[in-house]
Amino acid sequence: MVVICILFSIGLTGIFYSLYMIKEVKEVDMLLKVSDVVGLNTDSDAIKFGIVPPAGIGTRTFILKNDYEIPLKTYIEISGDIKPFIRLEDNYFWLNPGEQKEIKIYADVPKDAEFGEYKGKMRVLLKRK
Repeated sequence: MVVICILFSIGLTGIFYSLYMIKEVKEVDMLLKVSDVVGLNTDSDAIKFGIVPPAGIGTRTFILKNDYEIPLKTYIEISGDIKPFIRLEDNYFWLNPGEQKEIKIYADVPKDAEFGEYKGKMRVLLKRK
C-alpha cells in the first residue's frame, strides 16, 4: 500500500510539473553541410546553415517572443550530430511579458571537420518561475 501511495505521489508530481511549470516546448530542425565550397540556404522551415567549409563559420538569427502574461525562463538545447559545431549567443535567460530577444546561433566548423551533412534539433523550453 505504501508503494502505491509513493508511486501515485510521484505521478501527480510529474503531471503537475509538466502541466504547470513547463509553459511551452518548441523544437526546430537544424542542418549544416561541410564541404570545400560555400553555399547559402535561406529556407525558413528549419535552421539551415547551408554549406560551410572547414575553419568557416555560419551564422543564423532567430527571435523569441514571450506572448504570455508571465515572465518565462528560457532554455535552449541542441542535440544531434550537429551539436559539437553549434555555439549560441545566449541559451539561458528570462523573457518578460511582451519582450522579444534576438538570438544568434553560430556553426563553427573546425579545420579538421569531415565533409558531410550534420543534423540535429534545437529545443526551446519556456518555463514559469
